[in-house]
Amino acid sequence: MITANAGESVSLSYSGIHNGMLRLNLGTSWVNAGFSENWAQPKQMGDVVERRRRSYVADISDSANLRYGLFAYEHPHSPYLLLVRVDGPVLVGDHRDESILHRIEIRHDESPPCDITYHYGFGVIFGEEPLVERRK
Repeated sequence: MITANAGESVSLSYSGIHNGMLRLNLGTSWVNAGFSENWAQPKQMGDVVERRRRSYVADISDSANLRYGLFAYEHPHSPYLLLVRVDGPVLVGDHRDESILHRIEIRHDESPPCDITYHYGFGVIFGEEPLVERRK
């Protein structure tokens, strides 16, 4: 789930079998958030930049890319997994990124309804699930 502020928008950047990517358009720049339950766990991990009730955000940059990862668990006793990879030219690698990262979340039962929901996976490809759902 991505929260856009006034003057910003969220668009679907990619919908595939194993992942989907949303782009938060910030006027002159952007950030991508790729959602998947199949990301390879990062080989190296930097500092945790934000702790949340059910998840945390950590620096998962490598030598070529500045990137953050949102890690969460499916069940209270299961391990944390990388579920969202966040990157884009607006990110600078310091505390200024937190205002963007704070607006990217994993939906759960208590989450408010989204105005637009984008789907990915075999259900979309085989026509069993819509690519886009708009709240009525």
